[in-house]
Amino acid sequence: MSALFLLALLTTILGPDDLAAGEVVEGELGFQLDEFLTRLEGLGFSGIVGVEYEGEPILIRGYGMADRERGLPVLPETVFDIGSITKQFTAAAILALQDDGKLSVQDPLAKYLENLPEDKRGITLHHLLTHTSGLAEPAAGDYDLRATAAWVREQAFRAPLEWKPGARYGYRNVNFSLLGMVIERVSGEPYEAFLRRRLFEPVGMHSTGYLLPRFAPEAFAIGYREGELWGTTLGHELLADGPCWTLRANGGIESTVGDMLRWHHALQGDRVLSHAAHELLETPFADEGGGSSYGYGWSIETTPRGTKLVTHSGSNGVFYADFLRFVDEGHCIFLATNVGSRMRQSLASDLAAILHGSPARAVPETIARDRVFLERYAGVYPLDEGDGAEALQLENLGDRLALVGRGAAAEELLLDPRTRARTEQVRAIAAAWSAGDDKPLIDAYRGRQTPASIRAELAEGRAHWKERLGAFRTLGAVAARSGVEPRIAIEALFERGSGWLTTTWSTAGAMIGFRCLDEPPFSGIARIELFPFSPRQFRSYEDRTGPGIAVSFDLDEGGRARSMTLGDPAIELARK
Repeated sequence: MSALFLLALLTTILGPDDLAAGEVVEGELGFQLDEFLTRLEGLGFSGIVGVEYEGEPILIRGYGMADRERGLPVLPETVFDIGSITKQFTAAAILALQDDGKLSVQDPLAKYLENLPEDKRGITLHHLLTHTSGLAEPAAGDYDLRATAAWVREQAFRAPLEWKPGARYGYRNVNFSLLGMVIERVSGEPYEAFLRRRLFEPVGMHSTGYLLPRFAPEAFAIGYREGELWGTTLGHELLADGPCWTLRANGGIESTVGDMLRWHHALQGDRVLSHAAHELLETPFADEGGGSSYGYGWSIETTPRGTKLVTHSGSNGVFYADFLRFVDEGHCIFLATNVGSRMRQSLASDLAAILHGSPARAVPETIARDRVFLERYAGVYPLDEGDGAEALQLENLGDRLALVGRGAAAEELLLDPRTRARTEQVRAIAAAWSAGDDKPLIDAYRGRQTPASIRAELAEGRAHWKERLGAFRTLGAVAARSGVEPRIAIEALFERGSGWLTTTWSTAGAMIGFRCLDEPPFSGIARIELFPFSPRQFRSYEDRTGPGIAVSFDLDEGGRARSMTLGDPAIELARK
């Protein structure tokens, strides 16, 4: 009896929630997927992947490190932030309440949340579920402690509608935050408690939620953004009862690969939702553009084979997760990574292509290494013969090197030319903004916020700093980081301290995010992760852009680095 047949038999007898946790690499397809992901692991990928083919698991495996500081690998039971995949749980909870006869998706929002202005009384739960409400996003981040339920409601209802409810689609997290509040009002339970009782526990999902699973600290994958330690979602600021309402019910739920595959199986039957509710979840109600439509918490697509794909992804710029359910073919892919800032968001599509017969895309192969091997290269490489204040340093991270810039000149060497040039644009934007002129920033911005919400957030930042720090004086330091989404920040100096206007840019050169922060947005030391392509050459690698900066070494007879060469034009630096 084959292992795959035995596993399928156990699933039939016991159900997917009773299967023991463990790695699975099964069959030719499973080995192809594993080989592809193992190559990516050598280039910095870390995460969990679960793949089912025709209803049977062929790959469940962790790659890379869940916690580099403690040397903990990713395991099948490792807990990951699944981001906006949370939305389909919120949608399922609304439909569960409809199944229970407690609401209808056609109900007006005003039936459950009071004090709606006249222009918002036409919004229904269906509009929220399909992102067609026209509501504007409140100007606050995921961990802004102002974002209580009352504050988010007030902000959402006060801002002008972006369009008439039902007129068009526009993805807004606030839609699902409000649905979370409706769930609480109708069920009489906290949002997470209702999901746990009504959806998760009936199908054996004991490791999914915000706080109620009572995760052990070592269970989490630790997030890393562009080589810097970020931590976990639940390690950032929370309200007393859970995440801020700019995150709650629309993102940030923690889960495991086993639980997400259990949920996939639950959606194929009637254990938690009726057949009618399943149909609503997967009905393409709103045109998203690009060939996909939005259902209730899911995107719906038609594959090149004419079959149905039900999918959603989630990301906070650190963690990234993707969930692809080929419901007509019995295939399912779930993946989550704690290095989302450096991985391409089409990775699940790469896996799907392999499932459907395409060869894996080319990924460079790295050489085997360990901490002892990498120690041959670690050390300080001064830019001149002075006191070493300006230097590049190579740090040994156990499975990769970190190239660190110490000093302004050294940091500038690590910026790509586009980021270096863009700093002047950001300085001009910051100069205008500090004088009360928001137009240059609005003109450069290509993100999701409206001009009105941008002006409101910038005005709020200026008022906050004036009250806390006094009058504005001048602009100070510039901090920048290259990467898939370069970040550039300008220090604003006031009478009693400083604040930071930080911007995020796309690779195409459009500003896609900004924030007014009281503290520097990242550490004062630039770093680039390097991976060994040979004993003499290391390269950076971003999965969305491919190999980047190259560093070559002159080695002595014992294989230890004497000097390093990088950049264009090439700069050779001797090891101190």
